[in-house]
Amino acid sequence: MRALPGAADGAADGGDWQALCRMPLSEGQTRFVGAVRFTELHALAGVFLVMHGGRGEDEPWYLIASRPVGRQTLRHYRVRMWTEALYGDLKGHGFDLEATHLDDVGRLSRLVLGVCLVFVWLLVLGSVVVKRGLRALVDRKSRRDKSYFRLGWDYLKHRLRLGEAIPIRFAPTL
Repeated sequence: MRALPGAADGAADGGDWQALCRMPLSEGQTRFVGAVRFTELHALAGVFLVMHGGRGEDEPWYLIASRPVGRQTLRHYRVRMWTEALYGDLKGHGFDLEATHLDDVGRLSRLVLGVCLVFVWLLVLGSVVVKRGLRALVDRKSRRDKSYFRLGWDYLKHRLRLGEAIPIRFAPTL
């Protein structure tokens, strides 16, 4: 991805095209670049760029928006990431709730209540897996893209496959 800062209005180029990965950004730093043209090939104008190097994150975020961005944009994006992970965990990457085809509100609400309890338990189990250094048993080292829920789910399956006791724990490990 490349951006041309200061050139979103279609006026004369505001400078040289720059690869986003070459724009300096340190851990914990947020840069609101503002209006840019995005990608040299298409020169998409009228978009706004914010770069955020979150503390403890492997890679920075490069967010493009159709309107000016601020701190609120970063807060919304954090929530969006959690929300998308939650949907994945409740759907095809986990419980597969849509496959139930339930249309009775009472039955569906009881199912969702049970799923929520198990979901919280698996989140806690996933955090225990990370805290105890057991992540390598259920995740690849090359790409850490599993949610705590998915780590707990996979660890549970790992224990069942080996015939080991299932750790029952409802106290979060912080």
